[in-house]
Amino acid sequence: MKGYATANSPYARKVRIAAIETGQADLIDWTMMTREERAAQMPAINPLGKVPAVVLEDGSALYDSPVIVEWVDSLHSGPKLIPQSGPERLKVLTLAALGDGLGEAIIAVSLETAKPEPSQAIIDRQGGKANSGLAALNTECGSFNDPPKIGEIAVACAMGYMELRGVLAGWRDDCPALAAWYDAINQRPSFAATAPEGGTAP
Repeated sequence: MKGYATANSPYARKVRIAAIETGQADLIDWTMMTREERAAQMPAINPLGKVPAVVLEDGSALYDSPVIVEWVDSLHSGPKLIPQSGPERLKVLTLAALGDGLGEAIIAVSLETAKPEPSQAIIDRQGGKANSGLAALNTECGSFNDPPKIGEIAVACAMGYMELRGVLAGWRDDCPALAAWYDAINQRPSFAATAPEGGTAP
C-alpha cells in the first residue's frame, strides 16, 4: 500500500505510529511530499488535497487519519488501538478527537504567526483552544492508557508538532503532569522513529 504524507504532519505521524505499535511497520510505503508536491498531486487522491492518504492495492484511497487508523487497526490480531465497542471505545475516540483538535489549533496558530501581518485575534482564539485542551489533558493524563491507544497517540503527535513550531512555549510550566507523561511516551520506539524533523509544512 502506498501512503502520502508531509514529514511533520501530526496526523500522518499518528498513522505511522499506529502501524508500528500494531506490529505493521512495513504495511504502508510512505512518500514524503513537499508543500508544493502536495498541492499538485494530492487532489487526484483526496479531493480535499490533504494528507495523510493511503492508496490500497485495488486502487481505492483512504483518507484522512481516523479512517486510515481504523483500517490499520483492523489488520492485526493483537491488542487494539481502538476498542471495538462499549464505553471504552467512546472514551478512546473522544481523547483522539481532543488530540486532533489540539493539532488543528496549533497548526492554525503556527500558520497565522508566520504571515507577514498576522491576526492577533486568530492567534488568541486558536491559542486559547490549545491552552484549554492542554489544561484538560494535564488533569486527565494520570489515567491514560499504557501502552497507548489511539487517543494517547493523537495527543502526543499534536504536542510534538506544538514543540516543533514553538507554539505555547511555556506550556510545560503550566502543565507539569502532562509534560512528564509526554516525555515518557516519547521514549517509545514508535515515537522516536517518527520524531518531527523540522523545516517542512504540516
